[in-house]
Amino acid sequence: MLYEPNISPGSSIVMVATPSRKLVSLGSQPATHEEKKYRLAKVKAERLGLKAYIHTKSNRNVLITGSSGQGKSKLTRHLLGEMPYQKLIFSFKAGEEYLKMGYSIRDISKTLPDPFSNPEAFVNAFVVAFPMGSIGIQASLIPSALDRLVKSSSSWQDLSKNIEKTLKSTKESNIRSAVSFIKAQTPRLAYNAGGFSIGDDTTVLDFSALNDDAKSFYAELALRQVYSEMERRKRKDVLICVDEAHRLTTGTFGRYHTILVEMSREIRDKGMLWITTQNYTDIPDSIRNQFASQFMFKSTAQNDMVALKAIEPLLAWTVSSLPNHYFVDAQFSDIHSFIPVFYYNPVLEKDIKASVKSSEYSLQVVAGKSQSSKLEYFKPPEDRPTATQHAAMLAICNNNDASLSELAKYLKEKGWITGDPTIYGAKGRPGIFESLVKLSLAKQRGKGYELTENGLKFVDPEMIISDARNTGSDLHIRLMKKTIEKLHEENMLVIAPKGSDAPDLIAYPVASVSKKKYMWDDKNRMAYEIQTTARKDSVLTNTDKKDKYTIPITWVTYDEGILDDIKKITEGKDAYLLIKMW
Repeated sequence: MLYEPNISPGSSIVMVATPSRKLVSLGSQPATHEEKKYRLAKVKAERLGLKAYIHTKSNRNVLITGSSGQGKSKLTRHLLGEMPYQKLIFSFKAGEEYLKMGYSIRDISKTLPDPFSNPEAFVNAFVVAFPMGSIGIQASLIPSALDRLVKSSSSWQDLSKNIEKTLKSTKESNIRSAVSFIKAQTPRLAYNAGGFSIGDDTTVLDFSALNDDAKSFYAELALRQVYSEMERRKRKDVLICVDEAHRLTTGTFGRYHTILVEMSREIRDKGMLWITTQNYTDIPDSIRNQFASQFMFKSTAQNDMVALKAIEPLLAWTVSSLPNHYFVDAQFSDIHSFIPVFYYNPVLEKDIKASVKSSEYSLQVVAGKSQSSKLEYFKPPEDRPTATQHAAMLAICNNNDASLSELAKYLKEKGWITGDPTIYGAKGRPGIFESLVKLSLAKQRGKGYELTENGLKFVDPEMIISDARNTGSDLHIRLMKKTIEKLHEENMLVIAPKGSDAPDLIAYPVASVSKKKYMWDDKNRMAYEIQTTARKDSVLTNTDKKDKYTIPITWVTYDEGILDDIKKITEGKDAYLLIKMW
């Protein structure tokens, strides 16, 4: 059992993974075999303004997770009070923290969005409210049947009449089953619409008076309406906060899903999205990866531990060991070197109103010192695809106008993806190429696929190096492209970081463990320095990066003589790669 620390204002306890990774026990119990790799240290705490911390990230999206009673709601409430923007807070429980902040409260049951004004939004909201993954073969017919019914209806009464009319006129059993499913669920959603609209004030949208299915359905509709206004620039710099976001993220079927998918990816120039939920893995990777700040309170959920170990093994151990009111940032830029633990001090908290000043709170974090670089270009891209998605994008990029069967054959020959369920989909789950289309990384063209600009930026050598500042001569650029092509043969994720002092390329390999080949192995990332000459000053300058940033280097050139000279200068201590240009 972990000890309860004696906390006083201005103090904090911080867990830090040091290079030696030896354990100093957190509690009285002996360390486990897994924990013996780690070290826990006490370090002097420093105050930190989390508002500034959030705003220095690549986007202002914030994910807050953790078990009940750990301090998740109190932290969220405090941070909302820090932000000067219009806030729209989606609240689902009576008596929630958000209802006590002094903000305007809207009882959504009295001013519901009109679900019949947008049939496509209706169908998506229905799928969110009633997940269909286990319904059976008729599930695939439900969205199209519902779309037809809603398009010919302007009210719940109309919809009920059209459902009965369809059941009487249709003999095909699967269609009848699909319509019967719709009939069984719609009474849960049939509230009187009430002219939903939002002004420019900060507002708590209170869904607590609705039943659970209606909460998810109307919250999805309200989100879509608000986000549509943001896309049309009727709203700017709005902070949308969704509590219990898992209500909206479990319902996905084919191309139908919550608008949070698009919002998380595209909202950064319009405002920010904050979501809270108990379990880290309640939020799918496609959404979670779009949050530059991921504040995690204690969790011991098995799925959470697996996901955190894939990021950094010590992170899982840390999160499972946190006392109340402590949290970490799973997107901390130097997380493979040490993990600062933040502390929000509720002892200093009074009744929080929207007008209180931040000086009444204590938010603390260790400003630990690390021997490795904290430069952002050593951090993997936040919107990077999974290794499996990357493989599928390479297949499309390297096989113009290929059919699905041809792409599948290519992937299997490469050994990147060998299972048909992953390629073609199974049991209501989309195949890998369908997933790329859903994520706007690819689009269908006839019987084949082509990559969108969003997809090309990860696999097209031209686009990968387009933003790099140190591309050098034409020969240097050609060699960079050839190197990227070579690394792509191993399905490695390649980026060309910005900055005159950055390596030419950084590549991330796929995890070597067979059961984890859908993950990137961030620990074994490698810098690649492109050399068109063996000038000693140039080589030594690039050698300094290895020590300065503690990242291994592979030297790349096109000429055996140049390569031999580089080996002599570097004393053969690095990796070397010869690329044939002609």
